[in-house]
Amino acid sequence: MLLANVAPEWYKYNFTSAHHLAPGNGTAAHRRLSSDGYTDLYSFERQLGAGIATQFMENPDGDNYAELAGDIQNSQATQCFRDCERLKVDRLLLLPWPIFGHPVTLHFFANDLIMVFHFGLAVKEVTEALLPGGSLNPPSKAANPILATMGGVFGPVAVFFIILKVFMAAGMFPDEYTFEVLSKGWGIVTATDIPLAWLAALVVYGEGHPAIDYLLLLAVADDALGMVIIACFYQDPNNAAQPQWLLLVIMAMLLAYTFRKWHYRLERVHHQSWIPYVLICGTMSWIGLIKAKLHPALALVPIVPFMPGPTHETLEHMDDDVEERFEDAAADGHEGSGAGAGLRSRTGTETHDDAKGNMLAEHYDHARGRGITIQAGLYSGLIGHGVADALKVVEYDEDGNAHLNASTLDSFEHFWKIYVDFGLFLFALCNAGVQVKGAPGAMTWAILLSLIIGKYCGIMFFFKISKKCLGYPAPLGIRTRHVRMIGLIASLGLTVALFVSDVAFTDPKLKDDARLGALLSGFVGFACYAISLKFDFAAENVEKEIEAQIEEELAESGAPSRGGAAGVNIQMGVVANGDADGQIVAKEGGSDSAAVI
Repeated sequence: MLLANVAPEWYKYNFTSAHHLAPGNGTAAHRRLSSDGYTDLYSFERQLGAGIATQFMENPDGDNYAELAGDIQNSQATQCFRDCERLKVDRLLLLPWPIFGHPVTLHFFANDLIMVFHFGLAVKEVTEALLPGGSLNPPSKAANPILATMGGVFGPVAVFFIILKVFMAAGMFPDEYTFEVLSKGWGIVTATDIPLAWLAALVVYGEGHPAIDYLLLLAVADDALGMVIIACFYQDPNNAAQPQWLLLVIMAMLLAYTFRKWHYRLERVHHQSWIPYVLICGTMSWIGLIKAKLHPALALVPIVPFMPGPTHETLEHMDDDVEERFEDAAADGHEGSGAGAGLRSRTGTETHDDAKGNMLAEHYDHARGRGITIQAGLYSGLIGHGVADALKVVEYDEDGNAHLNASTLDSFEHFWKIYVDFGLFLFALCNAGVQVKGAPGAMTWAILLSLIIGKYCGIMFFFKISKKCLGYPAPLGIRTRHVRMIGLIASLGLTVALFVSDVAFTDPKLKDDARLGALLSGFVGFACYAISLKFDFAAENVEKEIEAQIEEELAESGAPSRGGAAGVNIQMGVVANGDADGQIVAKEGGSDSAAVI
């Protein structure tokens, strides 16, 4: 954004969306792209020389060479301008030829290639959460955050349309913009930036707080819906869709399925690389999408789910072990009770402990999905960290020796995470540059207010519906004030919002205003930090929060009361140090011990 205002012409030429070159402009760029391929100043000179040479052979004594040169120059320039106008190309090209009619600019490289891996990593988190035993499988084990996700998507969309109607009625948009054009921005406000939200949550809550995992579950499910929205509602506005090319995507998926079946052909599986999935299947999917006039950045979305991942037992253990430790402590130390079974087995008149056992059973059935694997995956991509041992699987070498390796799915994330993080810097250069001239436009405020108000109100409303009306409790350690902060953090749309802004509008003014609104949403993180200083979430005693939560839920259900409740003295989180290497742990307070999951 700074570059766009300090050096607007240089920035515009190198990074932003391709722009027009009007006929008659005397400062034609040296590079041009036509429907026949790449032409530049030198190729034009060669064509001009060839025309003059031909005329000389036909008429050696002729004196109309200057006129011929002028005719050729005018016709070539006219054709060049027409081609530039059609393809909107007048900028630095990375390659001297187009790819399927698309000029290979920095903008194309960032949005259509780098974002392939960004969405690939996003769908990796979705896939791992949906695997058998994952945090979202079955969905009933994470019913509360899933419903909150619905609020995080539908809430901003509803607020966006309301604000749009109000702004249009107030005359804040020029008359040339119709409701049909302006309404295309609704998809910008749906997604949450997972890495940015994770960093903000770490600052606000401190490492190990269960609210972080709740937020990540919500953000991952949110982005899964966002990818569906991009694929279905944001197609190439200049070209009609060609669905026959989706057969190539289907072929890529079938090939990926074949690779997966080949991996599991033996009882003692060998390690399988992610490279064939990306290099072969991903390339086929990318070509199929770009030829079908759909956004090729989604090329790995249908491919990554076929990569072999952690086993059912591994994923189930990571969530269940933490949940059962919470419940055992809440059940007055009945070790191994598993979801409060020791309390639920009592008979006779219901006591406070009986009611607590039933309440713990409800939590186990509907609120034990914690998203621990998502946070472990984010840590594994950091420099100096590897895939957590708790996520590794047993594989065998050619000699039949067993080894503990990262699965294909986690290896893919561990390799690409650092490159994608740096690649997003280039993406930001190409998409975040907005030249500010005067006050921000109405679309800026529509996007920003929809993200903040819509995310907060939508998440809070569906959280209350889930808890009060449907009977789906929040995970242990998640109180209403935590969800309020989660609603604010979820409004950090940034990366995905910038991406959708680029495809939602064709009008440069609307596109820039929408980008500015997406950029300003990043400052919500500073507001969240300021609020956290007052409430001091990071200094909370999680075990006391769980104790208070259980007693509060029992009181709301009308259960028998007791003078005191069993103390819960457990914290869970991801250890981020060189020795533990991102392992998942459950800490039992008072014992100075840490059980590695």
